[in-house]
Amino acid sequence: MSKTLIFTFLLILISCKGTRNISFEKARHLSFKKSYKVFLNNSEQIDLKTRYLDVDNISKITSDKNLKTVEIIQVNGDVKLFKLSEINLEEFPGLNNEDFSMVILNGILIKNNKYAEYKIDYNSIKINEIVKGASASTFDDQSSGALIIITNENNAKKNR
Repeated sequence: MSKTLIFTFLLILISCKGTRNISFEKARHLSFKKSYKVFLNNSEQIDLKTRYLDVDNISKITSDKNLKTVEIIQVNGDVKLFKLSEINLEEFPGLNNEDFSMVILNGILIKNNKYAEYKIDYNSIKINEIVKGASASTFDDQSSGALIIITNENNAKKNR
């Protein structure tokens, strides 16, 4: 009887533990739908709506339902994220600062007044496309420049 009671108690303790390993998609869900705070590499609090990480550079993701937090640990924590406002135009041949006025990032139209809010790991970018002229103006008739379409690794895998 006492062994059964001890086993039951241990089982309850293990099942009540608030911390568990989760997937990147689950982390995004908890961040968006459940208002969990997300921390990167045990320090910086980030917003997964405006941060695009390279999932191949993530070693571990844990959630704590008691604290309503998600912790993302990267393999290489020294990776610098670039802001859309600091986009490296060498990655997009034929463009300069005056030539593009919009970015579509994973299907979301972002205008240049919001570029500083979004940060991307270059390694997470899987598809780049440049749309110029009349085709670009179909997205926004107020725009006179080119449109850069960026799809990061997670969305590229979803669309296969």
